This record gives sequence, structure tokens and C-alpha cells, in this order.
Amino acid sequence: MGTLAVCARCGVILCLALLARPERVLAGMVTLTFDDGLASVARNALPILTKYGLPAVAGVIVSKMESDDPDYMRPRDLARLARAGWEIASHSLSHRRCQDLPGGIGREAVKNARPDPRRPGVYDAVYEYPVLAGFSCDGKPLRRLAARPGKALPPGTYYYDDETRNLFARPFAAASTPPQFRAVSYERELRDSRDRFAAHGLRVTSFVAPFNAWDRFARDLCAKYYAQAVSGGDGPNIRRDADRYWLKRYNILESSSLEEIERIVRTEAVEKDGWVIFCLHGVGEGPGWESIAPEKLDALARSLKGSGADVVTLDAGARRFFGQTPVSDRTG
Repeated sequence: MGTLAVCARCGVILCLALLARPERVLAGMVTLTFDDGLASVARNALPILTKYGLPAVAGVIVSKMESDDPDYMRPRDLARLARAGWEIASHSLSHRRCQDLPGGIGREAVKNARPDPRRPGVYDAVYEYPVLAGFSCDGKPLRRLAARPGKALPPGTYYYDDETRNLFARPFAAASTPPQFRAVSYERELRDSRDRFAAHGLRVTSFVAPFNAWDRFARDLCAKYYAQAVSGGDGPNIRRDADRYWLKRYNILESSSLEEIERIVRTEAVEKDGWVIFCLHGVGEGPGWESIAPEKLDALARSLKGSGADVVTLDAGARRFFGQTPVSDRTG
């Protein structure tokens, strides 16, 4: 639908299309995402981007955020990023591929656990998925043992053999009814990571897929808990075929040249009016896959500032690209 307006000065009839989703994104957008929640991001990336007035996104692994590992940011670091205009996004509870875990919460039950005749109070089972991200008994998380135990397991613990997929668990206490064992599902990684951020006073609306691994089932699960999600694909997001819950992004590697990054921004964001999302990890010395040097990030930030593209967070970009937050951005 559109309306007709007559320009009184030139007599030209203009068709002003009034569309719910504008055809243009207004000169294109760029988003910088830093995966894993590494401490070098707060130490090095924050001051560099602040110097140029640019926001970014920190995709944070909850289990690392809540640990004492000095290589990862803590909630106070994330609060500092948020005050500087950054977006905090979930990078899951434990950084697992969606294909390696039970999909939905309804698939978590481990139903083949049987009492181990050699170990009183211990149950054994065969786990059917490639990765065990966590294990609980009657709703209480069990502690994983790093080494194969001897004849006995302490109450409230479990041991998992990654090669044989044999699982041994001992409930916290003996009960008159059979214990209910559950493995952590990908849906729990999605939902509980969001809720744990909220417990630290951090509201998250975006999900960043670990390892850029994604599929249709994960995409649909994610839509229950988040307003948008980003994975991989090494491509731009163009309005005609973009998916709010399957946003593409380019990996920036140590070997990526500034010239190549600038070309992507110029051709895909500015000229084609698309949305380019870049995936980075650490900045400078320290752990992190394909860390970027601070000098290189500074040069990139300076280039982006004068590129003609708007640098936005995932949440701001999605609202501008697709419209307002969908109904799925809810607390359930």
C-alpha cells in the first residue's frame, strides 16, 4: 500500500511507500562480536572502541563468567562494558555444539540407569549423545569427577567415560523411589544461561552460537528465549533472505588483512545496504582462538568510524533490520 503526494514546486507525482519494513537499512550496518567472554576484551578492546565511540557485543560463556578463571570476564567486567554501550549476549552455559546434546528439555531424561551390583548406591547407564554437559539427580546437579573412581563414588557425584559413554552416578542420599537422572539439554543451555545472566543483573536478548554450530531445531528453540541469534556462514545479512534467528557473520582471523575486512564492509554493508557481523575472540596476548592484535583492532575501529556504515549491537541492529522485538522476547 502507498499514498500519492504531489510536489507543488515541480508538479511531480511521488509514490511514498509506507511499508512496515523499510526497503533500506540506512547506509548499512556493522557489528563486532567478541566470543567467549575473555578478559582481554575488557582489558584491550573496550578502551580501543571507546576511543572511537563504537559499541560491540560480548558473547559470554556463563560457566566461565562464574568461575575464578582470571582469563575470563566476571559480572563486574560485563557491567562496565554495558555502561559503555556494549551488549552482553549469551554464548551458552558451557560452550557446546547444539548437535552434541539432547535437543529439548523433554529429551533430558536418562531412562536406562540401573543399580550397579558392584557398587552399593551407584547407578550406571549408557549415554546416547556425544557430549555430557551436566548431570542431575532428582533436580539437583551432581558434581563431575575428573578421574575414574575406585570402588565407591562419593554421594552427589558422577563419572562419565567420554570414549565408552558409560556413566556412573551416585545420588545424594538413598531413596525409596528410583532416582530421576537428567542430562543437560541444549534448550537448558539456552534458557538457563539467560536466567543466570539475569541473576547477575544482566538482561540478555541475543544468543551467540558456540562454534557457530546451528541447525533448524536449535534455531526454533532459541526463538522461545531470545530476540535474535547469530551463528556463522561467512556472509552478509541481506534483507531479502535474512533470518533473525540465523544471522550470518564473518570470522576475523589472525591472517585476515585490514584491506579484506574493509572490502567486505564497503561492498556488503555500504554499497548493498546489508548488515555485516564480524566474529572475533581475544585481543592481544592471552588465550583465545585467532586473537587479534590491539594495533589491528585500532586500525579496524578507525576504518569503521569513517566507513559510512553504522556500527551497532546485535539487539539494536536487529530492531532496525527486522523491526521491533518479536513476541518471543519473553521471560518464559
